[in-house]
Amino acid sequence: MNFLIILKNTSLLCLSLLLFPLYITQSEAETRTITYLENSDHELTIYFIEGEKPGKTMMIIGGIQGDEPGGYLAADLYADLLLKKGNLIVVPRANFYTIKKNQRGINGDMNRKFGPDKAQQEDYDSNIVAILKDLIGRSDVLLNLHEGSGYYYPEYVSDLRNPMRYGQSIIADADIYTHSDGTVIELESTATRVIHDINTNIYYTDHHFHFNNHNTLSDESKHKEQRNSATFYALTVAGIPAFGLETSKSITHISTKVRYQTLAINAFMKEYDIIPEHPSVSLPPPELDHLVVNIIGNSLPLAIKNGSTLSVPTGASIHVMSIVANYKRGLSIDIDGIGNTNDLGRVTKINSPTTIKVYKDAFQCGEIPIEITSDSAEISDNAIKISSPLLLSGLEINVADKNVVVSTGDTLHIIEGDVLRIIRAQVEDSTNQEIRCNFVGYIGNKKFNDGDDRGYYINTATELMNNWSVNKSGKLFRIEALHDRTVIGEIYVSLSKPTIEYLIVERDDGTKIALTPGEVFRCNKGEKFTIVSLVSNISSKPFINTYISQGSDTVKELILPTVLEDTIDFELLFRRTSIDIGTISFRTRG
Repeated sequence: MNFLIILKNTSLLCLSLLLFPLYITQSEAETRTITYLENSDHELTIYFIEGEKPGKTMMIIGGIQGDEPGGYLAADLYADLLLKKGNLIVVPRANFYTIKKNQRGINGDMNRKFGPDKAQQEDYDSNIVAILKDLIGRSDVLLNLHEGSGYYYPEYVSDLRNPMRYGQSIIADADIYTHSDGTVIELESTATRVIHDINTNIYYTDHHFHFNNHNTLSDESKHKEQRNSATFYALTVAGIPAFGLETSKSITHISTKVRYQTLAINAFMKEYDIIPEHPSVSLPPPELDHLVVNIIGNSLPLAIKNGSTLSVPTGASIHVMSIVANYKRGLSIDIDGIGNTNDLGRVTKINSPTTIKVYKDAFQCGEIPIEITSDSAEISDNAIKISSPLLLSGLEINVADKNVVVSTGDTLHIIEGDVLRIIRAQVEDSTNQEIRCNFVGYIGNKKFNDGDDRGYYINTATELMNNWSVNKSGKLFRIEALHDRTVIGEIYVSLSKPTIEYLIVERDDGTKIALTPGEVFRCNKGEKFTIVSLVSNISSKPFINTYISQGSDTVKELILPTVLEDTIDFELLFRRTSIDIGTISFRTRG
């Protein structure tokens, strides 16, 4: 069963949460959701996940600081988790406004607003903090997910790795803490067991975690600012173990940081006997599919594909009802120059051209341009138009004397030296003449490079510029389809080296031998043998040419099969157009 609460008056937030029944008798796994300030800049969604069997409750907070995506993306993976035992309270985006801005804090650092002197402040942050405090009080352990600078290490190693860095550490405010009610909370021993579990799954030792005791209560602590943090509140007021999980901001790949966070969360679940279905780390680039938009006065809502242009009369009011993308959470829209940073669900009047920008957290994942068609404010179905963008479905290419169609985003695998010809682009609702096909790294029209390489016979051994290949590797090239100057799709061409698997040699007695380039074949003086054939990875013209060299500058081409008599030493050389593939040496005995 899912619950949805929308509160308009922020002063009611704390009271409403206190009255909400967080737990019910557990007989089967259940997930419940509460959303506060829905579709606002400060939207806060909380997921209550209850296992089939009762157990401890772990609270996971992500995104309390908005420029730490590893934390909120990791927490987001647990919102759909099913539990066999125990409970989770998951807050993936505690500070959605700062996440959208990709900043640590807009109204100050939210993780410095949990101290007693912060309680009377009246702003959105403080209202959210009050909710988080109440949830902490209903939990048995708190995990606060962060990204920290550098790499924490108990001893000074370098400016990037030393005791004042935070990254790749489990932070606590003490090693052992005795609460006012007499409860002894052992933080270091718990974290040490968890860290051992984490590090066994991290191959790169420089990324191993360490325990980082901030010793926050001590007058000698170098981290007294943490006395206003969520973990300090959880430990000293709520009386529960609390840990900061810090991955390093120096790790560039978000998926790696998310993986490390999930390793830590799973290890803590194991420690507290919370039995989950472990989430997988899958982070495809966010991409909008379409928006559901209601034009006020129109008979039915419209489904508008990403990149399409919406045309409306001046003064039309639009209502973006929902976002369909490859993610379910963290989505918002911003109608450029109008409204707030989150205009999802708002009715907005359009008086001038603008753009609906769609975001997944801080990352733009799509947009719908809006243009004005007339000065009339009268809305009808005929007054609304949607211009869908041209999209490439595939390229038809001739290679090895065959026409093949390569779908958008796919890779055509060929051998270096193959000759290909771009036939046409396959695009819906467009004539072929409107689309140019540019093989990046090749120039078809040498007099005037018009960026259209259709129809040319492209020798991939001699006519490509490696500096324009992907990563300048000379192995992967891109063909892009363009409408005007807009890229509407692309495919890739991967080049493999031509190779000889075997040269088949037959002796006079009928024995056949398979030789490979680089080998030395020893035979008796005057022995005759037949060079039968080549076995290679090449199946189309230009084929491999075979040459014989007998120590002079003269190189003669052989037409296989051919009979040779070994009277003096010689080499066979193999070449495809300008590409040398290797040699086999023949040496005489006796």
